[in-house]
Amino acid sequence: MKPEIKAPALRIIDFLSVLIPGFIWLILVVMTFQIVISRHDSIISSNPVTSLMAVVSFLPKNNSGLTIFSVLIASLSIGYAIKPLAMKISEKFTKYFFVVYKKYRKFKFKSMTFPFHPVFEHKEYYTHISRHLEKITGCKAVNLLGEPIFSAAKRYLRMTNLALWEEGEQMEAECRLIGSLLLASVYAFFVGGVAVAVIKLVHSAGTVFDTLLILWVFLSLIAIIVLSISFNRFRIREVTYTYLNFLLVAGSNLNEEKQENLTNG
Repeated sequence: MKPEIKAPALRIIDFLSVLIPGFIWLILVVMTFQIVISRHDSIISSNPVTSLMAVVSFLPKNNSGLTIFSVLIASLSIGYAIKPLAMKISEKFTKYFFVVYKKYRKFKFKSMTFPFHPVFEHKEYYTHISRHLEKITGCKAVNLLGEPIFSAAKRYLRMTNLALWEEGEQMEAECRLIGSLLLASVYAFFVGGVAVAVIKLVHSAGTVFDTLLILWVFLSLIAIIVLSISFNRFRIREVTYTYLNFLLVAGSNLNEEKQENLTNG
């Protein structure tokens, strides 16, 4: 069975995973531009609020609908440009946050990449999945393309059970949304930190904008920690449920074959 139309929930999550990070990146790009081109005495005014105002100032003022549409298009364009990078970069960045989980501390950081073979390869069900895939394909599972066991399991679900395959795609879309927001948070922390550093070097007295920037940097740091831990947890969940769904579907199909053989026999 080949899916032709994505489930509404999956389409919504996919759209939000592009729009929301894209809008945040739009603000960050403008903020970066303000910091780069501004004189030292005006860098104080570089913060997310003034950046948003700067974006709006370049848009038509007599047509609110056109303004919203322009921001939407710009956000989607940036979001789609970032989308291919979100997962790969986030995976490399977040693997160090597995230290917060006691059960994963025994694994080396460099080995904790998707689909987390060290976590699953010693599980009993992992062996069953591998054997079943070998039976289906006629070759060793480790020799299959992509991430052998995980990729093959997803393709099997796509062929045999569309609902469970879409469940896996939805979990991946959720991870993509978190990953995109994580990249934006990292860049926000960097840009805010640079702005604060410049202000401190040039202006000895604090200002209200200085306080906003410090708050921005602090919130960005909190977001980085929370999103990194959440990204890892959601990615592990994606792999776990993919393997579970594969076992359920494969077991069901095997029972149907046995029942059919008994009936025909």
